[in-house]
Amino acid sequence: MHRASRLIIILYLLCFLCPGLSRAAEAETKNVQGLVDMAGSQRMLTQRMLRDYALVGLKVKYRNPAQDLSETVKRFDTQLQQLANTPVNAEVTASVAAVQALWIPVKELVEKAPQAENALQLKNMLEELLKKSNEVTSLIAQASGSQLGEVVNKAGRQRMLSQRMAALYMLYSWNIQGEDFFPQFRQVVDEYKSSHNFLLLSDKTTPEIKKKLKKAGKSFRWFDKAVNKQARRLTPEVVQRNSDIILKTMNEATGLYAAEK
Repeated sequence: MHRASRLIIILYLLCFLCPGLSRAAEAETKNVQGLVDMAGSQRMLTQRMLRDYALVGLKVKYRNPAQDLSETVKRFDTQLQQLANTPVNAEVTASVAAVQALWIPVKELVEKAPQAENALQLKNMLEELLKKSNEVTSLIAQASGSQLGEVVNKAGRQRMLSQRMAALYMLYSWNIQGEDFFPQFRQVVDEYKSSHNFLLLSDKTTPEIKKKLKKAGKSFRWFDKAVNKQARRLTPEVVQRNSDIILKTMNEATGLYAAEK
């Protein structure tokens, strides 16, 4: 066959095959971004467990935090198993295994009836679980090799911060001894605000996502006001309701980021 003819055939085959290769690469990228989303939600669940634990301890009945706590434990368990069964690379696998080891004693304690004397111990154990879960998320985001993966990571982290703000405020309201929770609460509020502004200005933020961010921002103002006034004016129900609104809205925003090409 003439060399030019062979070249034409090769070019034709490349043109024919490239769309498929492109779609495969796109699907793989979305798959990794989906894992970033799932791993990021694990961070949030560590803080939601702490929030619900404190709400039950405070004897709050609004929206049944006891039931939510049970469901949150089950969800963390299920998603952790899914992450363990979806290998990304050796570093991620080792990090997920470390989370599994930390989770065993946390699960045992969080499933017991909430007691004020156990709250600080649980908080410290969940801190370690949060750090390791954050490591898993960051490693998967790095493996995605895209700027979008990092944006999904940051947006997903806002979900965690919404629950962390609520958890720290609940521990502060519960008068748990051993730590000063209000400065920690203030620090998380500042971190949320900084990331919120970053996302608003990101070139990955579509008009639809921006609407979600602004909606979350309205509920965030309650926490911002609590920091500035430094007073116990927020009832557990107000904290619970607005942290749920932020969580739901940022979950939708994170999903939209993850779905982008």
